[in-house]
Amino acid sequence: MLVAEIKEMESTRTQFLKTLGDFEEHADDEDLSFTEKTQFRMKLQSQILSLDKSLMAKRKMVLDISKENIMTIQSALRSIPKTPENQEQSLMASFLNKRGVGNAT
Repeated sequence: MLVAEIKEMESTRTQFLKTLGDFEEHADDEDLSFTEKTQFRMKLQSQILSLDKSLMAKRKMVLDISKENIMTIQSALRSIPKTPENQEQSLMASFLNKRGVGNAT
């Protein structure tokens, strides 16, 4: 879900950058004062910056989730208990135990 939101924000950012580029190309043709052009440019740039901040926050969330998953897997691998070795009786000890001769090991 986060990755989809990131992609959507990136496409929105690309649209803002395209709009800013188009404005820069055609700014001289418009009947706007210098202050109006500057305000429009500043609004677009502030929108792009706010999107960048949001993108970085979402990317950090994805990175944190990935790190947490990796650390969980690593800790699970470290905590796998080792199985004790089976101590098999020698053939002679098992034979004697079956015969009831004693407690031979």
